[in-house]
Amino acid sequence: MSRSAVGVVMAVVVIVAGAAVLWGRDDGRVAGPPLDPRSTIGSGTRAAWLLAEDVGRDVSVGQFDDRRAVTVLVDPEVMEDVEVDQIREYVESGGTVVLLEPDDRLVELADVDVIDGEVHCAVEPLAGVANLTIGVVQGIGAPAGSQHCFAVGDGWLVVSAEAGEGRIVAVGSARPFTNQWLAEDDHAALVVGVLALTDGPIRVVATSRVGAIGEGGRDLMDLVSPVVWALVAMVVVVAAAFTLSRGRRLGAPVLESDAVEIDATELTRATARLYERTDATAVGAARMSTLVRSDLARRWRISTDETDAASIAARVRAGHDQVDVVIEALGTNRPDDDDAYVRRIAAAVEARRVITGATRTSAGDKASKRRTT
Repeated sequence: MSRSAVGVVMAVVVIVAGAAVLWGRDDGRVAGPPLDPRSTIGSGTRAAWLLAEDVGRDVSVGQFDDRRAVTVLVDPEVMEDVEVDQIREYVESGGTVVLLEPDDRLVELADVDVIDGEVHCAVEPLAGVANLTIGVVQGIGAPAGSQHCFAVGDGWLVVSAEAGEGRIVAVGSARPFTNQWLAEDDHAALVVGVLALTDGPIRVVATSRVGAIGEGGRDLMDLVSPVVWALVAMVVVVAAAFTLSRGRRLGAPVLESDAVEIDATELTRATARLYERTDATAVGAARMSTLVRSDLARRWRISTDETDAASIAARVRAGHDQVDVVIEALGTNRPDDDDAYVRRIAAAVEARRVITGATRTSAGDKASKRRTT
């Protein structure tokens, strides 16, 4: 290749890479792990706090501050025990805490059930909520003298109760607060009504999962801007073109055959016979089950050895029609025949999409984008 041709190739490469930089600019959305109060993607909760500001509430996002009147913990189940003790002391001394999807360290939990359709509540701030599409919900126990709304088995979706000199408002599901679901049904009215059970400035606290880099199924590579990746690609392409232009071929290529034909080992043949006898169904099912459990551990920090399948479906916020899929995917029995094997694999594929959030719609995401841009 002549030097003039090399120059033309290099110029074309630079032009293409520059166009990639321009087209690869960030769209302005802020990513983050599930329930991140700063995130504007579907699983974040930024739109809910913008809505709270629109109705006149003073909202800030940051670390816990006992000088603020109302503290919202978007994911309290991942807090350490020392943090829970600090929150408990804050409430008993007169503070107010809103808990989204709490565990049993701060409230009493009840049954897990499904809310999908018409609902009713006599408590004034929530009286206007008539339809909710939440799916699996963790019920909250209601102590004597508490305010509670929207039955979930023998518990409730929303419970507001006094604790010491303060108050705890617990919500069994955070799905209505997320960007992608806020615009559905009466979810926005639910968010406004829950916050109306409190009074004063709101501090949304980033818990351990929200505050840590690399949590929630994202790693450090996800934090690199698309513009940076485009620049890196440009450098790699230019370097490769330069290397090819400067290369030298030392003679014509020579085709050589293997000096010795090596037969398969006895171990390889034995393994092949084993796969043939079993049709590899057990191996395939076990492999997909391992992938599902890996997704649960990485994205939700859930151990299937300690949690039953129904509770796992609730914690990953599976839809009403997705609960049986998650339970089937987490089954430990070996498929009896080809049909059972196909069902197990299909359930595992769909469960992985549910766990990673790939099946959720983007309607709420579009609404949050209009509000945040």
